[in-house]
Amino acid sequence: MRHDLFACCQCTNHDEIETYIRREDIDVQARIRLLAGALPKKEVKDYARTGSKKDKGGHKALVFPEQRGRTPFATDLICERQKVMEALGLWVPDRPGFASLPLFSAFIQFQFTLARPYLSRDDEIFHICDSPVRKDKVFKVPMVAGTGWKGNLRWTMMKTDLESARDDPKEFARRRLRHTLLFGTGKGLGTGESWERFLDHRCTTDPEHYERCQGDSADEKCLTGKRVYRSLLQEKFPSPSVTPMLHLGGWLRFYPTFFDSIGLEVINPHDRKKRAGKQPIYYESAPIGASGTFSLLYTPLGPFSDDEARADLSAVMGAV
Repeated sequence: MRHDLFACCQCTNHDEIETYIRREDIDVQARIRLLAGALPKKEVKDYARTGSKKDKGGHKALVFPEQRGRTPFATDLICERQKVMEALGLWVPDRPGFASLPLFSAFIQFQFTLARPYLSRDDEIFHICDSPVRKDKVFKVPMVAGTGWKGNLRWTMMKTDLESARDDPKEFARRRLRHTLLFGTGKGLGTGESWERFLDHRCTTDPEHYERCQGDSADEKCLTGKRVYRSLLQEKFPSPSVTPMLHLGGWLRFYPTFFDSIGLEVINPHDRKKRAGKQPIYYESAPIGASGTFSLLYTPLGPFSDDEARADLSAVMGAV
């Protein structure tokens, strides 16, 4: 006797697919995972994704709404999981206790509604959808991870704050130090690669610059900016055994955002000669109108002034 759900319920034909997506005794997320069993079978794979041309079925029937939020995934899974997460204080983070936090700490939180679909990529290997939206590992609710917010905000602040100081190496180095304190050290620390290399060359996007800017032909502004930044870092963290390989987590703490609905987007690449769609590609999304909460904690450490904290928060809010 087989008791494993995925061994017993195999989506090998249209009838089985229709049966399993309508079984309310099986969790919605489990029903979607069952559909992945149709991936090796070309004759049923497309049906498992969207159903027939006349009737919506398969994965599309579970996540694509006729009305906002009115899908089995939204009503049966997200709504129920939201209640549990709210009881645990996970859906919207509670305000921290400032009495135990450093001076000038700040907590930024606001609710927002999507004006356009949010697309991301989950790391689930076997999924019937071409690109499932990222979901929480436990509750399976669409989300933006805290690391995602951190990376996007760091890039935005680089564009809005750092790039404007490219022609002034000393000012660029000073701002770069503030970014390091806020976001932590970047990838490539100690190796001269990746993000650190990008900043050492003052956010230059020209690939030929990196070939020219080496050895005796190195750009003087790049050398000055790099030298001043290392000097400021050494001054801030004077231990010689620590500074060369300094690793900081940063003063900003980003919380995950969870969305209250899920949707489905589609792109249809066209054949250039026939000018007709070839094969639609489906993406799960957090759709237009989905709501979430952005939360950010700022905790400056060490000797610090009120003006510096105001400058940090002003730059952060400008990027947000």
